[in-house]
Amino acid sequence: VVTLAVIGSVALAPFSAFAATTTPATTTPATTTPATTTTTTATAKPPKTPAVPDPKQFTTDTAAAATCPKDVVVWVNLSSKIWHLKGTKTYGTTKHGTFMCQTDATAEKFHAPKKPEKQA
Repeated sequence: VVTLAVIGSVALAPFSAFAATTTPATTTPATTTPATTTTTTATAKPPKTPAVPDPKQFTTDTAAAATCPKDVVVWVNLSSKIWHLKGTKTYGTTKHGTFMCQTDATAEKFHAPKKPEKQA
């Protein structure tokens, strides 16, 4: 009995298999699969298109107050959909938020917090 070692797609027989033997050895032909080459091409990602800023959202409360002088400016948490009044602890401090007029925030389905907030 001859043991074949397979490395990749090539079958190798030990050196002693080639020596003369007194009894004939039967081996099963090794099936080989052709080596496949894979070519990977790097595809460039398309450049990110900057998001169109919402004209009702502002980076400062001064800019929001200039747009809505007769309305209250609130800080809107975009993740939780909750708006906060000026003077509260969370006004202008959440990670994902913006300044808006309170009527615009309410029209866009933002709401006041369920619990009354403490003044900072």
